[in-house]
Amino acid sequence: MYRYAMRVLRDFYLIIRENILLLPALLFMGCIFVVPLLGILATALHLPELSLAAFRDVLTSSLYRKVIFNTFEIAFLSTLLAAFVGYPIAYLINGSGSRTKTALYLLVMLSFWVSMIVRSFAWITILGREGVVSVLFESIGIPGATDGLLYAKFSVVVGMANVLLPFMIFPILGSMESIDENLPKAAETLGARGRQVFARVFFPLSLPGLAAGCLLVFVLSLGFYITPTLLGGPDSVMVSQLISREVNETLNWPVAAAVSTLLLVATFGGVAIFNKVVGIDRLFR
Repeated sequence: MYRYAMRVLRDFYLIIRENILLLPALLFMGCIFVVPLLGILATALHLPELSLAAFRDVLTSSLYRKVIFNTFEIAFLSTLLAAFVGYPIAYLINGSGSRTKTALYLLVMLSFWVSMIVRSFAWITILGREGVVSVLFESIGIPGATDGLLYAKFSVVVGMANVLLPFMIFPILGSMESIDENLPKAAETLGARGRQVFARVFFPLSLPGLAAGCLLVFVLSLGFYITPTLLGGPDSVMVSQLISREVNETLNWPVAAAVSTLLLVATFGGVAIFNKVVGIDRLFR
C-alpha cells in the first residue's frame, strides 16, 4: 500500500509539472477533501498532545473489531449480490433493441430518482412478517419461513445491493457496449457455440466493467448508514452506525475519528490490492 501511495503522489507530481494550470484546481480539491481528512486524523491523534489512546481503544476492543469485521463482510456480500444480479441485467440491456434498451435504462435510473429511505422501507414491507414474501410462503403451506430475514444481515445485504445496483450495472454496460460486435461473430465463424463465445470472448472482454462495478459498490458499501440502520439488527451493526453513536451519544470524538481513519486506511488497502490484482488502469479502458 505504501508503494501504491507513493506511485499516486508521483503521478500527481508529473501531472502538475506537465499541466501547471491544473494547480489551482488541485488546490481547491485538496481544500475540500484533504483538509477535512487531516482534521479527522488530528482529532484521532489528539493533537497537539499526540496520543494514540483512541487507536488503542479501538484495536483492543472486541466490539470495535466485530463491527469492523461486520462492515467488510456485509460490503463483500452486497457487492457479490449486486454483481450476480447486475451482470445479467446489463447483458439484457446490451442485447436489446433501441426502444427496449431505452425503457430498461429508465427502469435502472428509477433507483436514482427514488429516495434511499423509501427503498429501504419498501424492503421492510416486503420482508416483514405480514409482507409479500411471508404471504407467498404461507400460501404454499410454509408458515414462518421468513422469520429472521428482517433486521438481520440478510435484509441489510439485500437492501444495500438494491440501492447500489445501478453503480454495478452502468460500468458493466459501458464495458459491454465498447466490445467490438465483430469479435463474437468471428468466434462463431471459427466454430464456437453460443456458450463458448460468451465464456471465452464476451465475458473476458467485459471483466473491466465488472471489476469497476465491484470496486464502486464495495467502497460505497463501507460507509452505508441509512439502510443498515433501518433494516439491520444487533448482529449487523456497521462502522458508520458506530461512528454516529460515538459522535452523537457518547461524544467520544477521538475514538470516532480513529475508527474513521482505520476504515479509510483499510479502504485504501483494498483499492491497493485491487490495483495489484486487476489494475486500476483497466477501469478506464
